[in-house]
Amino acid sequence: MGAGIAERLRAAGHDLTVWNRTPAKAQPLLDQGAAWADTPGALAASVDVLFTMLTNSEALTVTAEGEDGILAGLRPGTIWADLSTIAPDVSVALAERARERGAFLLDCPVSGSPATLAAGQMSVMVGGDRAAFERVEPVLAAIGPKVTYIGDNGQALLTKVAINLALVVSITAFAEGVALVEKAGVAREAVVDAALKSVIASRRRRLPRAAARRRRRRLRRRRPPAEGPGARAGPRPPARRRRAAVRRHVRDAQRRPRHRPAGARLPGQRARGVPPARRPRLMQPPYRTTLYDVPLETNLREDEGWIDMQVQFLIDARAAGSDALVVGRTVLPPGARHERHRHPHCDEFVVVMSGSGEVHTNTGREPSRAGDVIYTPRGNWHGFDNTSDEDVLLIWGWSGAGSLEAAGYEIPGPDAEFDA
Repeated sequence: MGAGIAERLRAAGHDLTVWNRTPAKAQPLLDQGAAWADTPGALAASVDVLFTMLTNSEALTVTAEGEDGILAGLRPGTIWADLSTIAPDVSVALAERARERGAFLLDCPVSGSPATLAAGQMSVMVGGDRAAFERVEPVLAAIGPKVTYIGDNGQALLTKVAINLALVVSITAFAEGVALVEKAGVAREAVVDAALKSVIASRRRRLPRAAARRRRRRLRRRRPPAEGPGARAGPRPPARRRRAAVRRHVRDAQRRPRHRPAGARLPGQRARGVPPARRPRLMQPPYRTTLYDVPLETNLREDEGWIDMQVQFLIDARAAGSDALVVGRTVLPPGARHERHRHPHCDEFVVVMSGSGEVHTNTGREPSRAGDVIYTPRGNWHGFDNTSDEDVLLIWGWSGAGSLEAAGYEIPGPDAEFDA
């Protein structure tokens, strides 16, 4: 594969200097005018763009290291494009060592075969420095026209692994299918021939928009008329029958005398004084988050009764666009409390998930513990004190408002009296 890639680079007009672990394999390129380098280090020191393609990670590492290795010869600004399919972590480590010398290593695995390469259809994936990729992209295009930048170092190799995995699974599934029916007595040749003529071997073909429109017009012209000679047999589709009946009804109504009874109107005509139907609102997309992504509220004031509370607004108008619902989570450490208050514009529910304490009511206090579910209609006084020595976890919500401002928040005046 490496010799074929070098041949395409030479055919594209690039000057070549080559090195091979087996010098005889490079002889055809030398006969065509390529220069020879005695060591990998000498090769790296003599070029602006260096291509390597070796068998595996070990072979590339041995070629890169040592006094005569590639790393010893790299100059600042040199771009090293490694076409080998090796372990991504090895490539990332070599890229870091190249970066220390001011050079750039790009992992550039290829997808295809020698026949694909010869046909000019090789696919190249690239991982590494984006600016270095843009400099070398015209050279990579000489190898194959399908060049894709993937991301950071190692990511192109990971993409190659995914492509190979998908290819192996597809081939294995096809072979298993053929073996299955062959055991049932079906000739293998017949199965393969049928498969190659089926959707398995089909290539998706997109028509240009103009061609697609012309094709649809031709198909419509070929359809038989709905009435008269050549009409199709059988009843019309139900939807078409309904539309035709509506058109006949409107037409007949329009032909009637003008002296209609007071209040009568044509189909589809809105009565005077009746407002038009409201258009449906656009559907709001769903909202999703996690407890760990929602920050604690920091604007809750102690002089308004929020004492040592850890409050999260999980769903509200600000985060989720909800204008009629708020869902929250509150943790009250020992001694923390939410003093008596009320909301004039929303109803509230509270579920005590863990811990115990006391809840405020319109008349006084009542004990509360884990498992309690409390519903407080708007305008009623309520609150919660953690009187225990463990945290209290509350899940709560408001119906009818999407924020604290919309819900309203009132605290008792100095003259308000409640039972202890």
